[in-house]
Amino acid sequence: MKSNDHLFTLHVAVRRDTPLVIVDAFDANHQDPETGHHRIDVEVRMDGRVIFPRGATWCAVNRSTCVDGIEAKELVLSLVAMRPGDTDDEYFTSYTPEQIAFAEEFGEAIDVEKQCRYCDPETGEVRKKKTVRVNFNPPRGRRAIRPQADPRPVLGDARKSKKTITTRS
Repeated sequence: MKSNDHLFTLHVAVRRDTPLVIVDAFDANHQDPETGHHRIDVEVRMDGRVIFPRGATWCAVNRSTCVDGIEAKELVLSLVAMRPGDTDDEYFTSYTPEQIAFAEEFGEAIDVEKQCRYCDPETGEVRKKKTVRVNFNPPRGRRAIRPQADPRPVLGDARKSKKTITTRS
């Protein structure tokens, strides 16, 4: 059973021959008073083993970002994908040997999966959720029901062709 502060779970397939990496994100119920950033605790499991226990690693989204939205999920996977060499060595001083081995072996595959899921292939930026407008009050009457003619020319349409077609009667 999920706790009340559970935000979301991400399942990542890193290779065909390995079990899924399961990433759980939790609301840490902490907001930085200076920046307003909201903390998200992360737990990473694989094959029944807890690689990063809850609270051992965390990230923070700004106050205008939804804590369970696309940007938060991208940020959480970016955190899990961190490998030695991606940032300063001091970042990894608290990692256990098992966590370092996990980061080195699966970090790049998790980063690729993150980009496929959440990043725009042209810009590399996080995709924004597209807004879809739905008209819940469609117009009534025959016009709304009758299908409209397609204005595009149809192959073989004699009206669009310069050739004249003669028929025998």
